[in-house]
Amino acid sequence: MSSADLNAGKKNAYIAIKVDPDNDYCTPGAFELERLFWKGCAKYTHVNEVWPNLYIGDEKTALDRYSLEKAGFTHILNAAHGQRNVDTGPEYYHDMTVEYHGVEADDLPTFKLSQFFYSASKFIDNALQDERSK
Repeated sequence: MSSADLNAGKKNAYIAIKVDPDNDYCTPGAFELERLFWKGCAKYTHVNEVWPNLYIGDEKTALDRYSLEKAGFTHILNAAHGQRNVDTGPEYYHDMTVEYHGVEADDLPTFKLSQFFYSASKFIDNALQDERSK
């Protein structure tokens, strides 16, 4: 069932919400998320803020230490850790002041990624506890 079905008779039953009154970011509502899913975004960028102070990036972003440091990133969660994937690790960022957490996940539909949810979410939660973290 799509949000369009749930929104029958209503303009947008699932509206955007503002999580932090001191921040301009609003979490998109279901209608906006569905629109983005079907239409995609206007342009591709290598890194995007998906939540206040929480970013998702690609391999190019992970390998660009200079830009990561310049942007002020303090934590890196690599969901493609390992020699066959994006081979970084704590030693790759040794000259930076970042905390690193790597997940050796295979990009396959049969891979059980859920085994890493707790450790990854704990790492993200600890990072977001400090308002200076990014």
